[in-house]
Amino acid sequence: MANSIRVDDAPRSVRRLIRTPHPPQLPVYRLSAEERRDLHALTDHEWIVTNGIGGYSSSTVAGIVTRRYHGLLVAALQNPLGRMVMLNALLDSAEDGTGRRELLSLEPGVGAKDAVPIAQLTEFRLDGGIPVWRYAVAGGKTTIEKRVFMPYRQNTVIVLYRVSGDAPVTLHLTPAVHFRGYEAPVSEALHEHYAFAADGEVLRLSTGGLPPPAGQRSVPTFHGAWKVSGPPWPSGNARAMPSLSASSG
Repeated sequence: MANSIRVDDAPRSVRRLIRTPHPPQLPVYRLSAEERRDLHALTDHEWIVTNGIGGYSSSTVAGIVTRRYHGLLVAALQNPLGRMVMLNALLDSAEDGTGRRELLSLEPGVGAKDAVPIAQLTEFRLDGGIPVWRYAVAGGKTTIEKRVFMPYRQNTVIVLYRVSGDAPVTLHLTPAVHFRGYEAPVSEALHEHYAFAADGEVLRLSTGGLPPPAGQRSVPTFHGAWKVSGPPWPSGNARAMPSLSASSG
């Protein structure tokens, strides 16, 4: 039987791929303006990003931890340890040149005693699964964009801030840490044997005082490291990209 396809003819499937001008767009989900103003909606909506090996980062849009499985860094360690909560949450706020401070993430009771105002959340979206927040601070003169993501196959979470506008601000980041098993209750007593060390931009926290896993006599040692980095604030139109990365081992 004769075949009309010549040697130099490309397969039809290849031709269809070549004709595709742009790759498919990843889905984007946004909260409405009404939902952004409703604290209950901000705590009801949750997000999660993963690293491909069982680790993940997850919380509510408000930043309030409402489940024991929530954690900014839940690392997937080797058996028999399994998943470990290494970084529970990150309390972040922005301070303008006048000393006025505004909260970006929330926790029950935080800011209530000192009446710290909450920054205006102008947008929250899931951009291809990556959570992105945009805040207006310093009287609307400066915008802060925050996103959380994890490098593939690494027990590392990166919180990236993009700051733009006319009014310089100082970011305050306070990590909340309670090394515990993924299934352990949040009421588990805090451990007393934490060791803290600082080396330039890298902050390290480790412990050897955790109880050993079932069936083991040795006591495991956990290490958590945080690195805060960012360029100095330039003159003129303010642009900066500070970030915090947390990893475990």
